[in-house]
This record gives sequence, structure tokens and C-alpha cells, in this order.
Amino acid sequence: MRKSASGPGPRWRPTTGPLGRLTAIWLAVVSVLSFGIVVAPTPAQAAPPDGWNNRHLDEITLLGSHNGFANDSDGVFGAGRNQSFSLSDQLNQLNVRATELDIYGTANGVWTYHTTTWTGGGKRLRQHLYTIKDFLDRNRNEVFVLTLQDNTTPEQLRDEFASVPGLTDLALNPWEWNVRYQGWPKVSDMVDRNKRLLMLSGKNDKGHLNVHHMREWTIQNHYNDGIGVCTDRKGDGISTQLGAPGQGETFNGFSNTNARGFQKLFFANNFSARNYNDFHWSARACEGKTEGRMPNMISTDWIGYGGNRSAEQFVNAANRSVSWTMGSLCIDVEGGRTGNGTPVQIWGCNWSNSQAWRRVPVDGVGFELRALGQCLDVAGGNAVRGNKIQIYGCNGTMSQRWVHEGNSGNRLRNLVTNMCIDLPNRNGTPGVDLQLWDCDGSVGQRFDWNLA
Repeated sequence: MRKSASGPGPRWRPTTGPLGRLTAIWLAVVSVLSFGIVVAPTPAQAAPPDGWNNRHLDEITLLGSHNGFANDSDGVFGAGRNQSFSLSDQLNQLNVRATELDIYGTANGVWTYHTTTWTGGGKRLRQHLYTIKDFLDRNRNEVFVLTLQDNTTPEQLRDEFASVPGLTDLALNPWEWNVRYQGWPKVSDMVDRNKRLLMLSGKNDKGHLNVHHMREWTIQNHYNDGIGVCTDRKGDGISTQLGAPGQGETFNGFSNTNARGFQKLFFANNFSARNYNDFHWSARACEGKTEGRMPNMISTDWIGYGGNRSAEQFVNAANRSVSWTMGSLCIDVEGGRTGNGTPVQIWGCNWSNSQAWRRVPVDGVGFELRALGQCLDVAGGNAVRGNKIQIYGCNGTMSQRWVHEGNSGNRLRNLVTNMCIDLPNRNGTPGVDLQLWDCDGSVGQRFDWNLA
């Protein structure tokens, strides 16, 4: 009987210095005076999950703060607020790894503010950029996504960037990485080349500043109208292909040009009222419109308000694993080995990296299933009963392309063979290798995805 790989790695818990504690206490006092129930955040986690660096940027999920600047500490008061804690505390205490900033160009620099027209208040953009750069400088294995609701000229933003030395050196250029055809880089590649900051804008005139048009690179799903609802927020950073003729209201047809979109899921979250199940159910509601793909960024309001860490918990679960289950059994890479041809077996669900499968859309129909940096594969692409199901280096061939047919008993069907992943003789003994077989709707072919 074969052994599965070990479980997930350590949680993130950086230490908090005296200044950070005093800042958190001061924020808590201010928030209590305003609302009476906000508490200081507890420290974030100390290290990413095992296998994090081997995942591509579109295979991870980041916690994002909607209007991360819009809080008392950063100079936005009253009804304009969306967050309880400063952007610095969001990054250093609440595990936020993406944020959205509303920016306005003036004769006196670029400022952040939450209104349709800048009328004073808020902080200079460069102060927030210093916060982000300082975080990345102190945390060399981290990546960050900055999204700008942009009311600036290229010249204004260029000058603001110039006031933060070294910021643009960190910027990732998707065109240089040939993302449209080769996919997003691995986290390890971004770390090795120190290109750990992806910057996106609602405008398309700043590519030369390494601030790239959201509509070119993101697919945004908007959740607002109730738990489990998945609706389209048109005109707000959604890739242009979503409005293309014939696509109707689907979020991402994953055509040749948008298959590599960085997917965002926005949760309206008034005073952090949402719980873990709300995030989970809404992600599941979007499954049919996103080819089952997990969001790359969960953007939400009031992160950490009242001690609520549900958004962070959901993101942590999404990054630990999305497993394919048959009852209490999961599809598992034998022994957690990464070599080409390693068999795939059934094993008790333990939410380890050998069971953490990410669905990655491909051009046309279907998706790849990736674990441990490799793809789920039919050996030789041969349509033979009993053929081996294995992992192999992702190569874009049809033997690695799958569809999940929920209306046909939750089966996983391979597109080149038109056959299904099957548990031989319905034998649920841990360690039994999975095989390829005619799709017959039996219980030995019923797999569904679940979060830890």
C-alpha cells in the first residue's frame, strides 16, 4: 500500500514589534470610539504553504483589500471608509497581499481619496507605495498585486513613482513574460528575478510605466446581491472579451486572448459581516462561469473588523488545497513525488500538496489539473481501458485536458480519449491507482471538488 505525502506546512506568524503593537492599540481605540467593537488584528502567518513557490501566479489566491487606503489611519473618514486598519497593518498583520487604490492627479502630486472627485484629504500615493515597497523589501519571498482606480495622467503617475526609488524595479511586465501564450510565471521565477509586484490600472495609457490595463489581464467576478450569487460587474476591470458578441453573460469564455486572465472575485462585506461559508458558497456559485477556477484574488471590505478573519481563512483554505473527492477519499499523487509518470491514486483526504489540484483554463474547451507543478495526464494519450493516470510535465497536449461533467455524475472526462477517471472495481482501499475507463456513470467515477 502506497503512502501519501505529508500534510500542509506551517502557518504564517511574523513577530510584531513594539511600534506595531502601539499602532494596533491606537487603531483599536479609534475604532472603538467610532463603532465600539473593532479590535486590533492578531499577527499574520510566518511562511506560505508548502509548494507555494512552485505554483504559477494564476494558481494561487491572494487576499485583497477593497479600497485598502480608505480607513481612519490613512486619512479617510466617515462614509468614505472601506477598511478598519491602515494599509500597513493590512499587509503586516492581516495577510493582505493585494489592494485597490483610488488615485487622483493634482498639481501637488497624486493622492488617494474615496470619491468621484478629489477634494482633499487622504494620503499621497507615494506614502502607500513606500508601504508596499517596504513590505516587499522585508519579505523577499512575497508577491503583491496593486490595482489602481486611476484618475491620473501618465506624467503624474511617472513623477509619483520616481519619488519612490526602486519601486518600478519590482514591477512585473506580463508582455515580457509572454503570459498570453506561456502563462503566468511561477512565484519562484518572480522571486528569483525580483519581479514581485503586478500593477494594474483602469486606464490603458501606462503600460510604459509597467502599469498594465486591467481589461487586458483580469477577469473580475462581482458578488454583491446575496450569498451564492455570481454576477458580472461590467465596466470595472473585466477583460474586454467578456462583452464580445456571442458570449452573453458568461464571465470568461477563455478564448485565445483571455485564457490567462488573472481572476478577481469581489465580495461586498459591510463591516465584515460575511463568514467562511459565505465566501465558499459564492466561489462555488461561480464555478460554472469560471470553468471551476478558484479566484486569484479575493477582494473584500473591512478585513479584520471585530476580529473577523473569515476572508483570510477562506484564502488560506484555497491555497492549502482544492481536492477532488469521492466521499472521504481524494485523488492523490503517489508519495508526493514530482517525477514524470508518477501514478495517481486514491487516498484518504489529508489536504496535503499531493491532493491540491488547481484547475487552470486552456484555450478552447476544458482545463488542466495541476498539482506539485505537474499536470494530470493520460499515459501516452492512449484511449485504452485500464490505461494509467499519472502526472507529467505540463505540455499543452490534449492528454492533459479535462472537463468536469456535474450533470453526468460528477465525472472527470479526458478530451483526447473521451474516457473517464475511474476507480478500478470501485475499490476504495487507499493506495489503489486510478485508471482510464469508459464513462459509465458508476460511483467509481464520481468526483467533486472541495476545500480543506
